[in-house]
Amino acid sequence: MFIAFMGGVYFNAFEKGRVALRRFRADSISDYEALNEIYFYPSTPEPEYIYYIGKSKSHENWDVNVKKRENKTYMMIMKANKRMKTILVSNLKNVRIMMIMKANRRIKKILCRLNNNKVIELKRKVDKAQQPNYTNLSQALQTVSHEVSFVPNIPNLNVADQLTIIQRSLSNLTDTVTNLSNTVTNLSNTVTNLSNRIDGLTITIQATDTRNLARIYNSRLPSPDFQLEIVPDMAGNVPQNYPQSITAFREMTGHGVNTLMTFYGLPTTGNVEVRRKRFAKYIGVQLI
Repeated sequence: MFIAFMGGVYFNAFEKGRVALRRFRADSISDYEALNEIYFYPSTPEPEYIYYIGKSKSHENWDVNVKKRENKTYMMIMKANKRMKTILVSNLKNVRIMMIMKANRRIKKILCRLNNNKVIELKRKVDKAQQPNYTNLSQALQTVSHEVSFVPNIPNLNVADQLTIIQRSLSNLTDTVTNLSNTVTNLSNTVTNLSNRIDGLTITIQATDTRNLARIYNSRLPSPDFQLEIVPDMAGNVPQNYPQSITAFREMTGHGVNTLMTFYGLPTTGNVEVRRKRFAKYIGVQLI
């Protein structure tokens, strides 16, 4: 069968059968036309009036269903947009929280390193300085007190001289104690000054990190209508007319831009567009 198929036997038989069928149909049609009279029926006249069956109720139902479907689609789109906006805001908040936590960890490391270095340096200075022997000092005071009790036994000729010597010794001892107290006070003042310097450095680092975090947040806003993060100055103060969004910033007048730039100590030279771009770059906003 395969050889016959490849040789075209079946194809030739198919063609011959189709030709024979066409001839049979042609003969049948010619016999019918010869034996039967062909009659053409007259066409129906056009109607004088045409009546339509109204389907207004069905159309109203269809219109209501279409509106419901369109409202449902619109609500689904609005919900999807709201959900996407919520996700974006959540992601931005998570990024901001992570950056703040990272900055706090960095500040703690810097402060620990500074504190360790300063404490080690202070301990080294204290170790190098010669400290008083409080045991010897206490024994000396006891010895002086004990010896003073024997003053009445001294002959009358030497009482004045002995009292002078004792008073001089007591005066020297008092001066030594005073100097020791002053030394301790100076060390305490040094530690206090060092602590104040570390606190000032901590405040400066925190203010700088807060400003940088605000600029990073403003540079990654997905839409011009999102709320801007306020960039404070080094003292932590914020201006009164800070724009809420990029759109509001673009709508600010030249006077408002000058007020902001004066608050941050920026130059107010150039036209309004130049000043607006300068301030946008300062707060981390990219104007397109």
